[in-house]
Formats: sequence, C-alpha cells, structure tokens
Amino acid sequence: QAFFITNDEPRPFWQMTSDICDAMGYARPQGHLPFLLVYIISIIVMWIGLLLSPVYKLQTEFSPSRIILVTCNRQVSCEKAKKYLGYKPETNMDDAFQRTMKHFAHMKK
Repeated sequence: QAFFITNDEPRPFWQMTSDICDAMGYARPQGHLPFLLVYIISIIVMWIGLLLSPVYKLQTEFSPSRIILVTCNRQVSCEKAKKYLGYKPETNMDDAFQRTMKHFAHMKK
C-alpha cells in the first residue's frame, strides 16, 4: 500500500513559493495573471510549436497541462498513515521549513 507522509499542515503552493523566496533573499512574486489568459496563451504557444515542428523543434515547458498543474489546488492527507501505521508528525511545518532553509543557506542571494 502507498501512504502519504506529511506534517499534516497543508500549505498552498504559491504561499510556500513566496515563503521560500523570502527566506532565500529573493523578491516574492508580485503580479497575478488571470488563469484563462495564461491558459489561452499556452494553447497558442502549443499550436505555434505544432505549426513550426516540420522546420523547428520548439522546446518549452509552457504548455496547457503545465498551467493546469501549477494552478490546481492539491492537498494530500496522511490520515491513512495515521490509521494503519500509527504515524504522528515529529515536527511542525514552520520548524521543518526553517530547518530546510538552513540546509540551503549556501544558495541565498
């Protein structure tokens, strides 16, 4: 069986990204583009890539599926691990975050 092992404190992806930027000395993301606009642009880029493919191989990570991936809200639960394995998180999210940032201190800006 597969189990999700988490600290049981969900945190939104973009909040975590902003917290990492702060901790590493980088500016937080400032702007916000509407999902539909970005999604339509990614479809246009995909079609341009398809049209150019006979003469030029456009390599990009900017795709409709990638846009959906980074904008959807995903949460995992460790309830199954708690129930069947007796799992209990040993540290909270804030402590884990600080320990992780300390480990990557050499990459600070």
